[in-house]
Amino acid sequence: MKIVIGNHDLPITSVPDLLKQYQEKFKLCKFGKCDNFYHYNNDAVHFLIINSEEEYPIKRTGPQYNFVESDLKAASSDPSIKWIVVAFHTPMYAALWPTATAMPHLGVYYEQFVINLRESYHPLFDKYGVDLVLQGHSHSYQRTYPLIFDNTSPPSILSSISHNPPLITSNSTDTYVNPKGEIYVTIGTAGIGLDNIGTNGNWITTTRSDDHYFAKVDDDNYGFLDLELNEDRSSLTGIFYSNDLVPEPSGANESRTANVPLFRGFPTMGHEVIDYFTISKS
Repeated sequence: MKIVIGNHDLPITSVPDLLKQYQEKFKLCKFGKCDNFYHYNNDAVHFLIINSEEEYPIKRTGPQYNFVESDLKAASSDPSIKWIVVAFHTPMYAALWPTATAMPHLGVYYEQFVINLRESYHPLFDKYGVDLVLQGHSHSYQRTYPLIFDNTSPPSILSSISHNPPLITSNSTDTYVNPKGEIYVTIGTAGIGLDNIGTNGNWITTTRSDDHYFAKVDDDNYGFLDLELNEDRSSLTGIFYSNDLVPEPSGANESRTANVPLFRGFPTMGHEVIDYFTISKS
């Protein structure tokens, strides 16, 4: 298990010593210094974990920013690394935004925070060839088209959340070959109440929509994302499974072992496939 620090892990919003417990359990401290950002490799995939709750505004000379830039630069030039995946908690892109909601631990509104996050890190993701970005916070499943940052407009921290919008580089709904930019996936479906994006319910009241950047949005299913590399590491496939099992046909024998149908060659163990995408590199 690897962790990403989120807003409820911070002392101001949660149990006072919870963050310390995480830091000790997951060995985020060395020589008395604790960093809530780190990296690791799994096969040919490089994972970079960023703490989106670290600071506002983001200092481009700060420890985390310097770590992110140097880490991505090193990973992008390492011939053993075929894929770069970044993960953080508060999403950079979301289908629907609570623009009038404050982030008390950072003393800023979501709208300002997200603009700062985009303008600080998205250009780095483009520059160093990040393939996939995993996000949380929103209690739903969301997946964008491949996006690159548009730096043709002057930056302004006080403009709308649509300022410096990303550019969609492919309108394919599920298959991408050598795409430019990154696919941003939010998986906030582990068990707490879903956000009801389609009905504008739950915690979202005053909103601004980014939904035209998204190939798939689902707030009806609790579930999990499975990422699979093919044998020669040339393609990465993501499948979002519902937690619920597909009902067995009437009269089927009961068994403790789930049915194992296949979806495009991948075993589903009886779970419904809600979303599928594949990225290939030639």
